Amino acid sequence: SHVSISAEYEGEAASLEEKAEAEELEAEADEVAAKEELAKSTAEQAAAEEQEALAAEDEVSAEKSAQKSIDHGIQAIAVLAWQSLLSLGLMAFFVLRLCFGYLIPSEDEVS
Repeated sequence: SHVSISAEYEGEAASLEEKAEAEELEAEADEVAAKEELAKSTAEQAAAEEQEALAAEDEVSAEKSAQKSIDHGIQAIAVLAWQSLLSLGLMAFFVLRLCFGYLIPSEDEVS
């Protein structure tokens, strides 16, 4: 009877030991899964930040492009205005010369 009790305790002890090992393995597996989840989350966050940076870069690029377009437009308007002023000045010069050319006698007529 003493031998059967000791065998029973040994069996129970072995069963408890197996249970403890199983729980330890389960805890390690949970820890590994948590680390994998953290790594996945970190990778997703990094990807999101990279996407955000690319979007900001595109926005800056679009703003620069728009600014260039505006600058070119202003330049074109300035050139047109300058050409218009020159042509108006020339026309005014010829009109005045035509009008007042008859009023002011030329050197040939004076002598």
